[in-house]
Amino acid sequence: MTVTDYSCCDFIEIFNNPEPLHEVNEKAVMLWESLVLSGEKLSATCGMDLHGNGSFSGHYATYIQGEKDGDVSQELADAIHTQKTWVCKGPLLEIHRENGMIHFTLYQTKKTGYTLALPEDYIITLKSGSATLTCHVHDRISVTEFGKDTIIIPKLYEKEVILENLVCVSPVIYL
Repeated sequence: MTVTDYSCCDFIEIFNNPEPLHEVNEKAVMLWESLVLSGEKLSATCGMDLHGNGSFSGHYATYIQGEKDGDVSQELADAIHTQKTWVCKGPLLEIHRENGMIHFTLYQTKKTGYTLALPEDYIITLKSGSATLTCHVHDRISVTEFGKDTIIIPKLYEKEVILENLVCVSPVIYL
């Protein structure tokens, strides 16, 4: 099956944990990035396909922001429809925009099997339609660095920018 009209889609599963990393998941990440950078409003999600009592250790999960006593179903629907999802297997990378600058915060998810590294061990990539900026957690980036690009995909890696070290895909930044 080939999808040619993504306007009726709300999200793409960029990781399915039991599937091979490069043969399946890498293609899904690349498709999602291409569609988002071309203007499609698609959230990133992941699947677990756990049929039974499996371990979540070392697997990606979809995260959303919610209230302690909130309606989780509604919060999930809202997060998906507004592209406010994180796909992570470690800490969440939160993006802040203030006074024309972008800066970052890491939040520990307490995900089973993941030990939080030192902030200097993380590398952030900010991918736009024309370039990929690489920076660190304590950096502040001017939005002018992106020129005319208005869509940015933030990702967090541990130690090296390779798919095996991808820790978190954060919500897309719209400038």
